Amino acid sequence: MSRVRSRAASLPGKAAKKCLAPTKAWRTAKPWSRLPERPADLEVHNCLVYTYRASRKDWRFLGPDGSNQVVQVTGNLEANNAEALSAALLDGMGLGLLPLWLVGSDLRSGRLMELLKDYHAPDSAIYAVYPPGRHLSPKVRRFVDFLAASFAQKEAWCAKE
Repeated sequence: MSRVRSRAASLPGKAAKKCLAPTKAWRTAKPWSRLPERPADLEVHNCLVYTYRASRKDWRFLGPDGSNQVVQVTGNLEANNAEALSAALLDGMGLGLLPLWLVGSDLRSGRLMELLKDYHAPDSAIYAVYPPGRHLSPKVRRFVDFLAASFAQKEAWCAKE
C-alpha cells in the first residue's frame, strides 16, 4: 500500500516529495490595545506555538533592513493542530504565527489583525510526501498530479486580500 501525506513542516530525509503550493506564515492576533511593535516584544506576550513547525518556539523574521531576527517565544498553549490554534487566536488567547491559508478570511473580516507589518516570516511550502522509489504506483502518481493541479488552480486560497 502506498501512502501520501501533505506536509508544511520539515520533510523526512529519504522521502520523495513534490511541492504543491507556497504558503506564508502570518503574524496574527485579536485586536488588542498592547501589541508588539518589533519581534523582540514577542518575548513578553503569550504566543500560541504550533508544534509541527520546524523551529517551534524560535520565530524567525526578516526585518525591514534585511536583517534576520530570531525570537524565542513562550505561551500557555502548544498544539500540533493549526485549526485549534486558529480557534484559540479567535478566542483572544494569544498571538500566533499561522499559515495565511488558514487565517486569511479572519484577517479580511477583521476578526484577526496582522502584527509586525514591517517584518516577514520566512515563506514555506506545502508538499505531497511519498515513499521514494523509481516505480511509483500509477495511483499515487495520478493522486499527486491531481493535488498539484488543484493547488495550482487555487492560488487565491492563500491570498490575504
